[in-house]
Amino acid sequence: MREINAAGGNFITREFASLTDILTLDESVIFNCTGLGTATLFSDAGLIPNRGQLVLAAADSRVDYTPHGGGAANGELMYMFPCQDGILLGGTYERGATHLSADALTTERIVSSHARLFQAMRLGV
Repeated sequence: MREINAAGGNFITREFASLTDILTLDESVIFNCTGLGTATLFSDAGLIPNRGQLVLAAADSRVDYTPHGGGAANGELMYMFPCQDGILLGGTYERGATHLSADALTTERIVSSHARLFQAMRLGV
């Protein structure tokens, strides 16, 4: 957001009930951040929600790589993205799910799978 503001852009939050509302905008560039609302706004019945769950771990400057793997078919994904304010651990892939609450068992699975990966790396397995 800082970069867009620094380049002269700005953010305006609006509510749209239909595509007609969007087409009345004068802006030359529009970022679509409507999420699942896109299905309604653009009459896209093919849009299917997919839920993911993440865990934010403490930041560690020694972590500068992004391991990932697993199979999306059974929801067993694993990925990691180091950031300045923490390490983002994932994840899940739940096709058609719309609930927003975190699941404690999923959190444990995400943390455990990453712990096994790092244990294997430490042992050189």
